[in-house]
Amino acid sequence: KVNFVCIVTKDLIKEKNLKAGDIAKAVAASAGGGGGGSPHMATAGAKDVEKLGLALSKVEEIIRQKMS
Repeated sequence: KVNFVCIVTKDLIKEKNLKAGDIAKAVAASAGGGGGGSPHMATAGAKDVEKLGLALSKVEEIIRQKMS
């Protein structure tokens, strides 16, 4: 099993509308999982360990999409 943790600072939540729950959920979905949490901190999990590299490679893209 794969676990993810995402933390977003208060300034990014306020200024860029980033939410840790949204980011964690999207990253985990890339590996066949799900999750969520608060705007500040979130956790997620996935069962497909083979897709860990794919999920991590999408982090920057997911954050950029959430900021636009």
